[in-house]
Amino acid sequence: MSRLTKYMPAVVGYRERLATLQGAWDSLALLSHLSEDGTNLSGTRQAFESLAGDLVSHLAAETHKKSLLAARARAQVAIDILVRNLFERTADISFLAADDIIRRFAREVPALRRTAREDGPAAENAARTVEVATRSVQRRLAEYVAKYSIYHNVIVVSPEGEVLLQLETGNAPAVTQDPLVAHTLASDQPYVETSRASDLVPDARRALIYSHRITSENQTLGVLCLCFGLQDECDGIFGKLRSATDWTVLSLLDTQNEVIATSDPYLLPVGARVTAGNGETGDIVRFAGREFLAVTRTAQPYQGYAGPNWRGHVMVPLERAFETDEVTERSGYTSEVLADLRASAATFSAALREIPRQADAVQRDLNRSVWNGSVRLSLADGGNGTFAKALLREISNMGRKTKDVFEHSIEELHETVVSSVLHDSQFMASLGSELLARNLYERANDCRWLALDATLIGRLAEVQGCDDAAATQMLQRINELYTVYHCIVLLDAQGRIVATSRPEYEHLQGELLNEPWASQTLSLSGSQAYSVSGFQPSALYDNQPTLIFGAAVRGPQGRVIGAVAVVFDASPQLSAMLRDSLPRDERGQPVAGCVAMFLDRELRVMATTSPEAGIEAACIRWVKETSRQGEARIVQIGESYHAVGTKPDSGYREFPGLGGHAVVLIPIGKVHERRTVARGDLPQRAPARHEGSKQEVLEFATFATGSSWYALPTTSVIEAIDAKALQTLPTSEPWCAGFLMFAGEPLAVADLTRVLGETHLETPRIVVVIRAQGRSRPFGLLVELLGDIPEVAADRLLPIDGSPEQLATLAIEPADPTDPLVMILSPERLAGLFYGATQAAPEALTA
Repeated sequence: MSRLTKYMPAVVGYRERLATLQGAWDSLALLSHLSEDGTNLSGTRQAFESLAGDLVSHLAAETHKKSLLAARARAQVAIDILVRNLFERTADISFLAADDIIRRFAREVPALRRTAREDGPAAENAARTVEVATRSVQRRLAEYVAKYSIYHNVIVVSPEGEVLLQLETGNAPAVTQDPLVAHTLASDQPYVETSRASDLVPDARRALIYSHRITSENQTLGVLCLCFGLQDECDGIFGKLRSATDWTVLSLLDTQNEVIATSDPYLLPVGARVTAGNGETGDIVRFAGREFLAVTRTAQPYQGYAGPNWRGHVMVPLERAFETDEVTERSGYTSEVLADLRASAATFSAALREIPRQADAVQRDLNRSVWNGSVRLSLADGGNGTFAKALLREISNMGRKTKDVFEHSIEELHETVVSSVLHDSQFMASLGSELLARNLYERANDCRWLALDATLIGRLAEVQGCDDAAATQMLQRINELYTVYHCIVLLDAQGRIVATSRPEYEHLQGELLNEPWASQTLSLSGSQAYSVSGFQPSALYDNQPTLIFGAAVRGPQGRVIGAVAVVFDASPQLSAMLRDSLPRDERGQPVAGCVAMFLDRELRVMATTSPEAGIEAACIRWVKETSRQGEARIVQIGESYHAVGTKPDSGYREFPGLGGHAVVLIPIGKVHERRTVARGDLPQRAPARHEGSKQEVLEFATFATGSSWYALPTTSVIEAIDAKALQTLPTSEPWCAGFLMFAGEPLAVADLTRVLGETHLETPRIVVVIRAQGRSRPFGLLVELLGDIPEVAADRLLPIDGSPEQLATLAIEPADPTDPLVMILSPERLAGLFYGATQAAPEALTA
């Protein structure tokens, strides 16, 4: 980790500032040995050095973790999204290979082409027939690719390797030597997946081809090939995963670590060999003379399909890997919220939660040392007091500078952790939105292609041989291939159900389907048009809400003669997408308490992983008010904070989307009770002002307890000590906080907050040891915060009217209206109150 720290700008900046402070502390520690104040900074200097080291280490670790998690997520999503896409292709090839028009072409054209090669009138007629048939089927395949735009060519090959048909824009050779033809002919699998160089795609270094036998009546007619536009698809995936200013390079690797597709062909060209990075911890790898943070992830199988054994690979130049985004405002959280989040064991480790406490302890120890030194100097006669006071002031100033640097460092450390969680929520919401859009894109394609099926058209056009049984059989076969559908239905021109893929809906045949999408579908124009219902209950989905995609079926003259509709199996499909959108832990399991949901255009819940009304309502309200464009914020829901990421549905390729939102919530902490009593706008230190040597001045030791500030004459103060050793003993005295050992004797300690009727605001606390005039035994006052040791002109002391029992006899007049009013307590009256009341430890309390 130390090697990587130099590439982390934020960490380097804080380390330099802390090193500068460390040098100043070394100098002050040396000078303190020469002063007369008795202050020993050795412990403070060592504590500072240790804390600074811990802080830099944790900041570096969290910065590294944030970058690593981002790289891991991108690599995983890149390969998983591609695998989901390719899963759809495995169904496409099986369905298209059974197309009656393609079968007839593959059965009849080879013989015609052989005849066309001969001499005579028959050859000419055969050639014209082949040309007409070829153009007709090419138009049909162009219709297919217009809908399934992820393919750049569709090829029909004879068993001998002759290319019988391809798109007009295709550039496959007249005869292929690719062994995939023989392999496909010999295969009885639903599809054959080929990923390598192929003469069928001559201009590509690597082709991705899905192939299937074309058969008819137990006769093998040839091979159908769907050529997938891999680089085009990867460009779309990579573009969604990186911004214009992003230095991340995304790619796909094969089993030999060869680059298959890349987001930056200049930096990482296709065909290059790279070193794969560890999928969990990442690796530092070298490529083209530079070092990169690299992560490589294998695909998570989708419905049993794992893809062609490729991996997602992310590389970030090491000098850019740990840069932080410039954020102009916090994502919906204040300092108070961040303070609550620090207490969360789920978000912050014990070590991270300990750092603010360590910093506070160092600062309190330093304040106490300076305070005690100032008290001692106020009581000293002659000597080098001026130098000692100047040194204490410099130590105090250095303490404030150190405190500021630590506070900013700790805040940045915690913000790094929080921003990482916010990024996760936004990223996973984007993944959910992408999964939904890509899935529904396929549904819009499927219904339009089904509307061109010859069997379904024949049934609606009442062509002989195309009856209800044939249409039903076709729908059932399609539904078996495309398991994302609950059912598929065929409607006539009046909207009556003609056929359905599911036997349980056969009783609806002949009935008029009175749902809005049906009439919309029957009024569509053009083979590219489709309709999609609202997310509403349907009789075709057991009266549960779903989405139904429909396309008009046209007869030979182009007139609408009916419609085909695919009923999306919404419940399991949406649930599966949402589960894949949940953040995962190290074991690959969803992080406990996380929630993902889809909202429709009207911000109604379509699906959720946790149907909790309070969470749903809060998310809908927040998206409606602030997040229509998608973002990540800390949102309070009930008594908990959540990192909530949203992403609008922006569609995929030609599919515009539903206009809804994907939302992911990650629990990040609990809401803690806010104090109703505060010290208001009072500074932590009472103002110190030297009034000039010609005036009578008195010195006071100031401190705070509860919401107020108090003072004692320095002549009554011995020193301030840590309250850690305070022992609570049974006593009947309400003021007694306990006892501790001081100068070898037990010291009774009064809880000043309790005595004065204040409310505790801070812990841990400090014991101020004092001695009242005429008393030989000291006693302690438990206070919360130490102030300064101001020199106050006598004319600024204001008398306080009250009874003899009044503990405060004077007040220091504020020099400014914004300064605190400091009440001066009487040590004698405090002693009288305690001595007269206590029965607990007479040896410790009596003079």
